Amino acid sequence: MRKHQVTAQRDLLIMECEKMDITAIAAQFGLEATQPPLSLYPYAPVYKIGEHVLKRTRPTTDEAHALAAYLAELRYQGVDIVVPTVCPQEMEGSMWVVYPYISGEKYAGRDEQIVAAGRLLGRIHALSPTNHNAGLTTYDEYELTEEDILADLDVIADHAAGQGITLDITAFKARMLQIAERQMALKEQALPCVATPYDFKADNLVYVAPDRPVLIDPDNALFLPRVFDLALALLLFHNTLASAPGRVFSVWEWRLFLAGYGESVTLTADELQGWHQAVEHLFLDEVLWLMADFADGWRDPRQTALFVSLFKLLDNLSGYGLTP
Repeated sequence: MRKHQVTAQRDLLIMECEKMDITAIAAQFGLEATQPPLSLYPYAPVYKIGEHVLKRTRPTTDEAHALAAYLAELRYQGVDIVVPTVCPQEMEGSMWVVYPYISGEKYAGRDEQIVAAGRLLGRIHALSPTNHNAGLTTYDEYELTEEDILADLDVIADHAAGQGITLDITAFKARMLQIAERQMALKEQALPCVATPYDFKADNLVYVAPDRPVLIDPDNALFLPRVFDLALALLLFHNTLASAPGRVFSVWEWRLFLAGYGESVTLTADELQGWHQAVEHLFLDEVLWLMADFADGWRDPRQTALFVSLFKLLDNLSGYGLTP
């Protein structure tokens, strides 16, 4: 499914949630809301009720329960990640879940926070299933079409122009289409896969201590090549969070992240060899649609600076390896 379709469905679901009786849904979980709560996020239905968070989770009963079991196993092994306080329930045509509300500090780009974030992702990868998908959806975005890619890039060029930024869109289109030509070859590579919460970024972490982050939004979990998860962290770790730097990791910061990650994981020769191709593919799959769809982001100077740094990253991939 194209990301634009996902975005349209997301917006529709948010509108549907606005019509729902959230207090009634909360009551089904034993939560009492004295008045209809406001979502914590503008782009997703996530509600703080007392010391709990009520939110939508995976779309089907089987997926929601598989995710809950996967998270419970990670938590049992000592991973700092939220786990549903009760079983997910289907209400008004959607699956809902309740997590504990985690209080703490948001990421601010300090070195110790970066190392700790890498350490958490490394522990997740080291302790998650690698030989089966744990009931999670398996990543299968290897057929991105030229038509969709070019359409995204035209929209991105318009967004950038609106902020006075001129892109060499012709050269960038050629680069993206070259990456697209390698999609199926990448799919055929024997890259180690892992069940993972995916979407590992600073906005989804709360630091309960300077060196101890808790992952608070695991609902995008997938089974996918391990380096894809790392690639997404490199590209979008600083996405949307106001307290994070308005740019991608510096080379030094990326090495700090890898130092923490490497405490638990040793990457294979195939992963080291295919790393830059994985980063390019995740740029094509995740970054391109984000830049095209996130019109509000282009009106935010911090987010726009992040987008510009992502373009620069593609021209400096040699500095971003997989060794600390």
